[in-house]
Amino acid sequence: MPAPPTSTPRVADLRGERCPYTFIKARLAIEEMPAGGILEVVLDFRPAWEKVPASMAVLGHELVRWVEGPAEARTFIFRRGIEVEPA
Repeated sequence: MPAPPTSTPRVADLRGERCPYTFIKARLAIEEMPAGGILEVVLDFRPAWEKVPASMAVLGHELVRWVEGPAEARTFIFRRGIEVEPA
């Protein structure tokens, strides 16, 4: 069972960033958090809308949900899992 999330989510506003930097910066941000911590990632680069959640899932982090906005961006909410190295 995952640890309860932290009370205040951390936000990584990655608007203006492009792949692969969107994933690299999201990964670095979530690695600094305890298991169960919540990270909100704001992305406006459409290819990253699929790539970042898929890559985070491979590492064992859960996509809790995503929401539209602000503007041409989406906010992805991740819960940090116990990170695993991809095979």
